[in-house]
Amino acid sequence: MNSACHTLSILKSKGVLSRIGRGLYINRANGITPRCVEIIPWILRGNEYYFGLNAAANYWGLTPQMPRGYYVIYLAETDAERKRTSRWYAELEEKQRYREKMQDEKEEEEEERKNAKEFALD
Repeated sequence: MNSACHTLSILKSKGVLSRIGRGLYINRANGITPRCVEIIPWILRGNEYYFGLNAAANYWGLTPQMPRGYYVIYLAETDAERKRTSRWYAELEEKQRYREKMQDEKEEEEEERKNAKEFALD
């Protein structure tokens, strides 16, 4: 167990992992954010919660539209729970911005390749 903790600690200090809860880490290196519905139970363990707005409609198959953001409604019982949830939210928000930036860069590269190809054909 010590070696696993040590490895997690090293990866966290190098910025590869971010700890967002007890025993819960996000891999910052791969640009993949876990699905909100998979990690909410870990973050809000013991609290009652529900997904609201578009996230709930998509989850239950009422709309094909993917939510741009997830709205989770819950009542934190202590300051520690509020802080833990705020930290988790900030990490996911940062991860989402990174993913959007990477997607934008990829689209720009594809557009540049397409333009270069069209220019070469002319």
